[in-house]
Amino acid sequence: LRANTAFLSEIVQNKDFISGDIDTGFIDDHLDQLVPSAGLPAPEVIALAALHEVLQRDEVQQSAEDPQSPWAATDSWTLGGGRTEPVPLEFGGDAIALSAHSVDGAWQINMDGASFKARGHLLDGRLTAQVNGQRFAVGVIELRGGFVLMHKGASYEFTRPDPLDVDLQEQAGGNRFTAPLPGKIIQVLVKPGDKVRPGAPLVVLEAMKMEQTIQAQNAGTVETVGVSQGDQVEAGALLVSFEEAAE
Repeated sequence: LRANTAFLSEIVQNKDFISGDIDTGFIDDHLDQLVPSAGLPAPEVIALAALHEVLQRDEVQQSAEDPQSPWAATDSWTLGGGRTEPVPLEFGGDAIALSAHSVDGAWQINMDGASFKARGHLLDGRLTAQVNGQRFAVGVIELRGGFVLMHKGASYEFTRPDPLDVDLQEQAGGNRFTAPLPGKIIQVLVKPGDKVRPGAPLVVLEAMKMEQTIQAQNAGTVETVGVSQGDQVEAGALLVSFEEAAE
């Protein structure tokens, strides 16, 4: 549900409105002050969005794992120090370069040369947080493929790019398929010498708890299979190569 609460908030805080200096042309005369310019939200809002993502990942991991397992711990502890992970988010169709590094039970959110120390928790659609020592309590609405943060009367919709939504034909030149992300090989469905048709399944890869079936783009013959079932692979690892059929 869309609302104009942010717009109304700007109106009632405008000094001319407060002083009573208004007429029927008030909105037109003050439109540049009432409507924020297009672009990314304020840095602290982006930091809150990144914090939401890492907290939610920990929450999902904790619910999926054996609670007695050390892999289910969500205190950000890792052998040899904290971990750094990318936080892929988009706002208004624009990608935001974000990463999060665990530091002493908190998170250091990095963006475009700036960093924010953040900690907090999610509960019942609300994110309670501290960012660089400043306290925030913002509403969160979870959406399919993203979420909305509600802060100071404004709403900010962030989306998550699908990490497996890649053009494998373009990525690999049509006859070499590589892993788009680090992951685990669930199935290998071909072997060298197999003839395949367009759309034939080659390998099933699991990454970020999602499965993707890598499919042949053209007819051809499998030349190399670079992985086996159960293998852990890094991004860019060769999965399958094949020779296209002569036209």
